[in-house]
Amino acid sequence: PRFPEMPLPLLTERLEIRAFEPSDLEALHAVYGDPEVTRFIPPYPTIEHTRRALDVHVREARAGNPAFWALIERACGELIGDAGVGLIEGRGPELELGYTLGSRSCGPVTTHRSTCSSRSAWSARGRATPTAPSTWSTAP
Repeated sequence: PRFPEMPLPLLTERLEIRAFEPSDLEALHAVYGDPEVTRFIPPYPTIEHTRRALDVHVREARAGNPAFWALIERACGELIGDAGVGLIEGRGPELELGYTLGSRSCGPVTTHRSTCSSRSAWSARGRATPTAPSTWSTAP
């Protein structure tokens, strides 16, 4: 079945959540290539590793499948990470809500981003909005 389309971009006071674009490669590698950021997830040691992940993000979003989206911090206009919904282990059928936050950001966005993303994801699936936000982070 097709995943309900997300109304992108999502805009909040501090963030823009939008589909990834191929031109996001270098900014995304600044996040994914940071060993501190990826200490709890598989590393992306080269830009080619990041390119493969970005290709998946772009392809899945364009196909209307669960996807991860670019997080843009509106105060500085920079890509600071990703957030979204994906198939567990790339196969599913269960979905997981996740995000990666780079070590560079203009301010505290972790709880805000996760709350916004989880509400939007659940609303798009026609489900009740969870009452508690996801508040974990891979960044220090």
